[in-house]
Amino acid sequence: MKYEVDIAKRKKEANRLYYGEVALLAGLIALLVGVNVLLLLLSPHNYIIYLIIDIAVSVLLIVAFLFVFLNLFPLAKTYRNFYKNINKTAYERARKLIYVGEKERKDIGNVSHRVLAFRYVEGFVTLEENVYVLDDDDLAFKEGDLVKVRTYRNVLMEGEVIDQASDE
Repeated sequence: MKYEVDIAKRKKEANRLYYGEVALLAGLIALLVGVNVLLLLLSPHNYIIYLIIDIAVSVLLIVAFLFVFLNLFPLAKTYRNFYKNINKTAYERARKLIYVGEKERKDIGNVSHRVLAFRYVEGFVTLEENVYVLDDDDLAFKEGDLVKVRTYRNVLMEGEVIDQASDE
């Protein structure tokens, strides 16, 4: 029983989203400059009408630019940077689970994930760790299983049951 996230597919999706928003920002800037230059060239005598149109279009494009730059672009950049260095710094360890339960489900931007609570014993201490699962696949982890997990920033990338708990 193995769980694995398709990193290459998600990295490609993150790059497509990021560069799509960069292109959108560049397009908005080019449109703003183009409209201003066009209105300047087309306004021979009646400046007031072109000035009003120029101000209205400029305000609309600046509001659209600010919306994209302040809301959508940071999410795309974070999503892209998450997958950028994932293979270099992923953390792998084996845990004997004493509790596996779903805490909550969240949607951030276009990424949906579940938050699972893994309780495990390390030495004489019982620890609880919140692990984020990106896919909606059901995990085959049960209480008492010895599980080898690979996480990156507490996001479950791979998980494999090494030793199953005995059903008594």
